[in-house]
Amino acid sequence: MWEKLEEKFVKINNGSNRLRTIIANKNSSKTPLVMLHGMGSGIGLWALNLETISGSHPVYAFDILGFGRSSRPKFSHDPLVAEAEFVEAIEDWRKEVGLDKFVLFGHSFGGYLASSYAMRHPDR
Repeated sequence: MWEKLEEKFVKINNGSNRLRTIIANKNSSKTPLVMLHGMGSGIGLWALNLETISGSHPVYAFDILGFGRSSRPKFSHDPLVAEAEFVEAIEDWRKEVGLDKFVLFGHSFGGYLASSYAMRHPDR
């Protein structure tokens, strides 16, 4: 049964940035799914899929730092440092939302960040 989405802004980086987040089926006991959109996109990418996907699992999607309605900080010009900044934004978000283990998947740039996150935080 489709329920209303929860929307909130999750503060990260000690409150200096925020990530727009939507949550569906939060009370399910199954492993949560976390979705990362692609380059130049936002959580609206998943709009037509949320009802079906959240039918059996809790689903979280957020606008990646610098995209959509999330904060727009200045990133490093060093590509390795910038990648780490994106990955740590995901980790800060995870801590603030209170997730332990989850399935992280993404589209395009989001897939790249999901892979980078998994390599740095394999225990999640």
